[in-house]
Amino acid sequence: MALPTVQPELNVITVTPGVMTVNVMTNIIEKKNMRRIYLITWFTILIAVSCLQAQSGLVEGSVTYKSQELIYIDLGTRDGLAVDDTLEIWHGQDRVGSAIVRQAATKTASCFGINPGEFEAWNIGDKVRFHRTVQSTQALAEEALAVASDSTATAPFDTLGRYKASSQQSVRVVEARKAETRFFGKLSSRYLGVRNSDNTSANFNQPSVYFNLNVNNISGSNFSGNVLLRGRRRSSSTETESQTRVYSAGLTYEKDNGPIWASVGRIYHPQLGGVGTVDGVGTSLRWNSFQAGALVGFVPVYDSLKIDTKSFKWGISGSFVPLSRNFLATAALMTENKEGGLDRQYV
Repeated sequence: MALPTVQPELNVITVTPGVMTVNVMTNIIEKKNMRRIYLITWFTILIAVSCLQAQSGLVEGSVTYKSQELIYIDLGTRDGLAVDDTLEIWHGQDRVGSAIVRQAATKTASCFGINPGEFEAWNIGDKVRFHRTVQSTQALAEEALAVASDSTATAPFDTLGRYKASSQQSVRVVEARKAETRFFGKLSSRYLGVRNSDNTSANFNQPSVYFNLNVNNISGSNFSGNVLLRGRRRSSSTETESQTRVYSAGLTYEKDNGPIWASVGRIYHPQLGGVGTVDGVGTSLRWNSFQAGALVGFVPVYDSLKIDTKSFKWGISGSFVPLSRNFLATAALMTENKEGGLDRQYV
């Protein structure tokens, strides 16, 4: 019996120049469409991720400079930051503390740590995060819409008109803030209990309070007062310790759009912020685009309101602020004397 013979199937390809050209062009068009669809898909994903991040309100920056008492960050009012906002400090994947915004400019801000022990561990380059609330975002949008609807602000090539409109808007915001009394506080407590295998036990308890009070335009005057302090009480099975640290307490005179600023007490000078606070007197005088400041006082003892007469500080500063307010130049000299001799000098 003869076995059947299997014939291999042969695919016959007929080559026609015209058809070959059409097929090649069709493949090229299909590849271009696939690339286009691929790019559109990735672009849509990026937009969706950006929208989710914007809705979440998480803003991130970094620490750019650290002084004895403050850290400076690359976030400001344009990012939704305001005075007394609470920030989180991160070192890699670890949260290393919280900070409070003391002063905020357009692109930068200065902050101080709630816990002095945490502040010592912060370094330049650490990440700074805060959650921008929906209310602050809406307020920024409404403010931008109000400025955009102003005819003088939107007039083409009207630089002076835009400056006047922005100045009026800034004055309205400053007046609204100066008319209010701002209070911020934080109360916390830590407790730790340990029981050993030999039936011995130990405990640790630490309640703490953080208090910040700003009283503006006292009795309708141009004087304002502020108090910033932190207190804690540590108690354990063997000892008890209490501590109250007064970071600032002073009286400030400042008239709206006036040329003079003066402050007395445990104060912070805006133009000499790199040296921290002093127990003394600070003043600033402004005329046209120039501003000069002076500061004199003693190094504060934060554990009390006592004055340390052995350490003395004084300094002067000069600033140039043009009408555009997009540029600021400041030169300052600060000298610290200890026990009658020169200890340090800042330029």
